[in-house]
Amino acid sequence: MEQDLRVQFGEIEQAPSTYPDKQGRVQVTITNDGNESLTDGSLNLYASNDGELDLDNLNTNDDYIEGTELNSLKGTDELLGTLEGIDLAAGESRTIDIDFAGEVFTNPSVVSPGVYNLGAVIDPNNAVAEIDENNNQAIEPVSPDGTDAVLDWNSVFLNASETQGKLDAANGVQFTEDTVPGEAPPIQARDAAILGIAQYEAINAISAINGGESPYLDDSITPPEGASAEAAAVGAAYQVLTTLFPEQADTFELQRQESLAEINDSEEAESLGFDFGVTVANNILSQRANDGTAEAQIPLDQTNYYENTEAGPPSATLLAGFGDVDPFSITSAEDFRPDGPPEYGSEEFIQDTEEVRALGGRGDTAVTQSLRTADQTEIAEFWSFDRNDSIRPPGQWIDIAQEVALDQGNSLAENARLFAQLNVALADAGIVVWDTKFEFNQQRPYNSIVEDDIAGVTNDPEFEPLLNTPPFPDYISGHSGFAGAAASVLENFFGEDVTFEVASQELPGVTRIFDGNGDQNSFQEAAEEDSVSRVYGGIHLRSSVEDSLATGNDVGQYVAENFLA
Repeated sequence: MEQDLRVQFGEIEQAPSTYPDKQGRVQVTITNDGNESLTDGSLNLYASNDGELDLDNLNTNDDYIEGTELNSLKGTDELLGTLEGIDLAAGESRTIDIDFAGEVFTNPSVVSPGVYNLGAVIDPNNAVAEIDENNNQAIEPVSPDGTDAVLDWNSVFLNASETQGKLDAANGVQFTEDTVPGEAPPIQARDAAILGIAQYEAINAISAINGGESPYLDDSITPPEGASAEAAAVGAAYQVLTTLFPEQADTFELQRQESLAEINDSEEAESLGFDFGVTVANNILSQRANDGTAEAQIPLDQTNYYENTEAGPPSATLLAGFGDVDPFSITSAEDFRPDGPPEYGSEEFIQDTEEVRALGGRGDTAVTQSLRTADQTEIAEFWSFDRNDSIRPPGQWIDIAQEVALDQGNSLAENARLFAQLNVALADAGIVVWDTKFEFNQQRPYNSIVEDDIAGVTNDPEFEPLLNTPPFPDYISGHSGFAGAAASVLENFFGEDVTFEVASQELPGVTRIFDGNGDQNSFQEAAEEDSVSRVYGGIHLRSSVEDSLATGNDVGQYVAENFLA
């Protein structure tokens, strides 16, 4: 007796979105090609940011972080639900209508709202011995209602950023003095800025979004008559991403076809627009080809920089030269550099370090009783995004902007301007933060608590931070700088009266709502929480996150007022 089960997607009437009130409706067809009946089979649905399903998904809850109820998140895909009790006679095929408004399946919570992959797996536990186990899965790229080429391709970018981390890990790429696996946060922000500018310039050249203002595009590049603006946005994004992520070219080609099929312009207009977008992208890419990013991962004099010793002797530090990368909008990194950290051993330094010891440890030690609350623990993990196979800290703010833009009903032109401003602000904030980090070279709290003997600081050799200490200096915080820059841009674009809900890849199913707290608007409220999360995670002093948040706000405000204003 032989069995062989196949699964494929049918009509996707409405792709399930990250909005709880916009449930999806899809059809899945299961076929039993064997000569033996299937009894009590099961079907899993997943949301994935790439084209490969990771069945050790984000909902795996068997590997908790010591002293917490937090998952170490080995996987990257989200299980949306399981339909059980499927019976199929030999040779039978059945189409199942799945309504996400029901009780079995839930909307995705951790994918980008523009484009993601919906996955179906029949017999996910391989309970049935089959002729061919390779046809048990189906993957379908989907785009929820209301998106456009800017939202979709920012999602494609975030997916590519996450996927690059997975590819580099699979290929054995190691973090060394010469190589950086995945998309490190400041590099991701820089790449996002190139995408944002290319799409803006392509659309603006055709549609004159902002009075025709063109801060980057060569004046000699003009669009052909009749070119589609949305197809130009697709062409620009396609060319940027295939250049930045050449290993993922096949994925981008599939998305190119999907995106162009969704545009309602003529075939000639789409062809003209796409080709023009490619030309624009090449022009922007050439302008940034020698911006200093390729030289940012540099060996350092071991006697003259912060050493991350939490995981043993340091082998490298991350992007010590990134502060020298050419900014996109601001005049220079030095113009936004804060005054510096509190003096080592000063009252403020001691107070900040003792706060991290009390709130930032993984658990109690013989010396320290952890005072961190359950909500503070959730905040630390919710905003972390330190894994290479995640959408990273700048990406989370791009994701937030997508959610709000979709909810507000932005036009294509509005989204082009928004994501050009936002992504540029994130990139310039990253440059300022990394410039500041290696200007002051302040050690991490771990060094002060575990290794040093500082009057006023309780030495605790057993202290371990809740989150892993990154390999670069404490002052100032990257998360906080990105958050401040994004909050300023989003506040200027959308105003102060905006409520939004944020999900996290780090805690699937957990959302946090921001509606302002009286003293702050919702964007600044979220930025403040993102910022302080690094104190709760045990890896930054409060002075480092507060100064960085203010610096990021300054960068974002400058971009909002001076770049495509």
